[in-house]
Amino acid sequence: MKIVTFTAPCSGIGAVYNKGDIGRFPDSVADAIVAAKKGTAEPVPDDTAKKDAS
Repeated sequence: MKIVTFTAPCSGIGAVYNKGDIGRFPDSVADAIVAAKKGTAEPVPDDTAKKDAS
């Protein structure tokens, strides 16, 4: 999963994102958004290690 910050308006099936919106997407979707020059993506921080340790 990746966190995408939109740098331009982007519409998809049933959703419209504006510049500055942030969303969480599977890697392949995030990569497609970046390839279309509609946003930037960062990996989601892994919190599962914290949850497993408790």
